[in-house]
Amino acid sequence: MRKLKIAILMGGPSSEHEVSIKSGLNALKNLNSKKYKAVPVFIDTRGYWLFPGKHEHPLTEPEAILNLEQLKVKAVLIALHGEYGEDGGVQSVLSAGKIPFTGSKSLPSALSMHKVLAGNVFVRAGLLVPESYEIKKSDWKSKSQVVLKHIYNTFGNIVVIKPTNRGSSIGVSLVRIFKNNLHPLDLAIQKAFSVSRHVIAQKYISGREVTCGVLDVSGTAEALMPTEIIPIESSFFDFKAKYEGASKEITPPKKMSLKLIKRIEGVALVAHKALGLKGVTRTDMIIDNDNNIYVLETNTIPGLTEASLIPKQAKTCGISFPKLLDLMIKDALHEA
Repeated sequence: MRKLKIAILMGGPSSEHEVSIKSGLNALKNLNSKKYKAVPVFIDTRGYWLFPGKHEHPLTEPEAILNLEQLKVKAVLIALHGEYGEDGGVQSVLSAGKIPFTGSKSLPSALSMHKVLAGNVFVRAGLLVPESYEIKKSDWKSKSQVVLKHIYNTFGNIVVIKPTNRGSSIGVSLVRIFKNNLHPLDLAIQKAFSVSRHVIAQKYISGREVTCGVLDVSGTAEALMPTEIIPIESSFFDFKAKYEGASKEITPPKKMSLKLIKRIEGVALVAHKALGLKGVTRTDMIIDNDNNIYVLETNTIPGLTEASLIPKQAKTCGISFPKLLDLMIKDALHEA
């Protein structure tokens, strides 16, 4: 059989550039070499595309699309995280070039990455989301003290601050306010604004943190086995916990009833379908003390590194990482 030529996109102009490269290289290492000929494509922090061999010089998007066509690439495996990869940017470029790609289309991707808009979709689908307040940049510049007091009066002593459109917990802070001292809250909002123009304050939900993947192949979506996340050094599943081993990740969760596990899987499926997603996604949730499940966000391009959760969840379901990549590519070609 002639091998299918697959391009693997990694890097990108986002704050998750390095993690994306790790995802891409891990996918490159695990792609079935008997079925596929892989072409690693690095996108630098400026947004230029770098191909191996004679096209090592940076290419613009139109040049890159023409090069993919000349190389006779049959599909693109997107391992780009954050801006450009998960906000619909690269999907628009590939769609314009009529090149099949893994994951969701442009509009559902952009919708999913915007936490406020995605939250509205979740609510309409009957899911629970933590109460949120969108902090407008203009308000923050002109009346920051008013904003700080409003957040404190609304959410109390523990508040989550996060960028509206970033992943991997970049710029996210869990703020504890003592003796009405709002300075830590001020610093957290500044931190979030340093990586995004859009920031939200969110009610803190105390409980068990879980995440559940969905594998959607040829229009048939199935939930993977959920994972419970227990941070070791931090108060929540932050960047360090995700990528530097500072958490315990238990798949499937221990001391959790089968009924609750099925509910988690059901929520992940509803979130995936409500946003109009396809391919592989992962929905992060909090289960409070009354077993209410709150949706935090849905990731449209989950990590594919050796430390990432989706490969582990798939393995628990009997799907090896090479097989998972194979299913993702088959889904992309099916949509073409």
